[in-house]
Amino acid sequence: NIYISITMNCFIPRRKSLKLGILALLVAILNTTAAFAQQEVTTHIVKKGETLYGIAATYGLTIEDIEQANPKRMGKKLKKGTKLHIPSLTAKRKETEQARRDSLAAIEANGLTHLVQTGNTLESLAQQYGVGVDDIKHANPQLAPAFNLQAGTTIVIRPAKNACLPQGFNHIKMAVMLPLSAKGIAADRSMEFYRGLLLAANELKHEGKHITIYAYDEPAKADSINQQIAKIQADGVHFLIGPIQPSHLNIAANALKGTNIKMLVPFISTFDKVLTNPNVYMLNTPAQQKCQMAANLLRDSFDGNLKVILAEAALPTETDTPAQATKQPKSDKQAEFAVQLFNSLKSLGIPTAKTSQVFTPAMLAAQAQGNHHLLVIPAFSDKEQLDSLATIMTDFHAIYPEISASLLGNSDWLDEGLNNSKTELLSRVDTYIFTSSFYNPGDAQTANFERTYWGWFKQDLLKTTPRMGLLGYDCAKALIHGLSIYGADYTTQELQMSFLQSDIQFERIGTGSGYVNKSNYLIHFSPSGIEKISPKK
Repeated sequence: NIYISITMNCFIPRRKSLKLGILALLVAILNTTAAFAQQEVTTHIVKKGETLYGIAATYGLTIEDIEQANPKRMGKKLKKGTKLHIPSLTAKRKETEQARRDSLAAIEANGLTHLVQTGNTLESLAQQYGVGVDDIKHANPQLAPAFNLQAGTTIVIRPAKNACLPQGFNHIKMAVMLPLSAKGIAADRSMEFYRGLLLAANELKHEGKHITIYAYDEPAKADSINQQIAKIQADGVHFLIGPIQPSHLNIAANALKGTNIKMLVPFISTFDKVLTNPNVYMLNTPAQQKCQMAANLLRDSFDGNLKVILAEAALPTETDTPAQATKQPKSDKQAEFAVQLFNSLKSLGIPTAKTSQVFTPAMLAAQAQGNHHLLVIPAFSDKEQLDSLATIMTDFHAIYPEISASLLGNSDWLDEGLNNSKTELLSRVDTYIFTSSFYNPGDAQTANFERTYWGWFKQDLLKTTPRMGLLGYDCAKALIHGLSIYGADYTTQELQMSFLQSDIQFERIGTGSGYVNKSNYLIHFSPSGIEKISPKK
């Protein structure tokens, strides 16, 4: 008699409002386990004070499951005594298990696909996927006779017929070490991330996932975490998410290197251990890899028909003096990334130019080169200067409608979400924004998550980029699905999944190294609408 179970050794924060939210979720999860062990329930009579969120969680279902089973009652306020049909989970489990078997059969028959990265060799890929070099050659006859790997091309990885298929874990164990009881923005973001993770686990349990989540409150940076790491190792955890303090990250990475426990660094993008420790996974892509991803995506999106203009001079505003108008801005992360991206595009053979003087529409028009699309990259992030640049780009489109040109924005521009005025401005200028995450409140699934989050915790998501609750949710889905299919050979490269905000996919950055998240895309704002552009497969 198979039933779904989630065991959670949850940290309960001291703050009363948060405590009640976590406890409500935990009670629903434990009640779900009990419900599955009993006779199948087909009808639920609504009690006073019950919500759709709570009813769905009680039976291990999603809100969509309840809505689909009760189409005539949806959109109406739940009243005491209302009868709801509860769909059977048996068919769902059979369907999920059959899909898993079909997926494994497809891997055996057709192999996996791999996007070749710089530095990949037949030997390194054979080691990474556990196949022979001859297996890769046999599966990719188009590479003969030289069998040279070119970055950006896709090859097939097909194991020999007698090779073992990935063996997923039946019982997935994850640990979280975040500052859940501390005060400040870092703690608030950590708590929201943790809540999103719990909601994903709560949802995935009805797919047959057996999950244990151990939560640890990360101590102050001066305190040791050796005791917690020892407990995590003793519990046989598969993945540790966190910690976030640099000193704690080093301790954890050193302790877990060479073990069977993988470690996800959730928030920071700079951690040298990823270069030498194969157990380290970076959720926030390091700047060097992020820059190369952006360059490749821009080149491919415009089919190489692109000319890049780096606007590195300060822009005049209404209050500028002549001296201030030519003063160089202070260095910031946006400026550093802009320069790195400019150089990466240049190394790919993309025509480039720099403007060291005050930027004007005529100056941009002078850079027109054949049919090349002009892309302006600002090397500054000051809001006043960016507003000036937006005005100049608007004037440019009005004066030179025959010249195709766009502005490359920064993901920070999306911090406060997309209101009508901001969307209109970005569209009028024809803006591309490179980002590893995109919060779209108009998406039905995202809106449903936000309703569920509010239902459990009585709080809205923080207005950050990315939204931490959505990031925790996407992260949990990627890890749990990957571990259930690949087990010790964890990877999400071939998982056919949909995410709410971040398309989490990990790739190794070098021989003997760890992994980085390769989630990246362009959000294009144009007069015709908003378009999400993903890397070509």
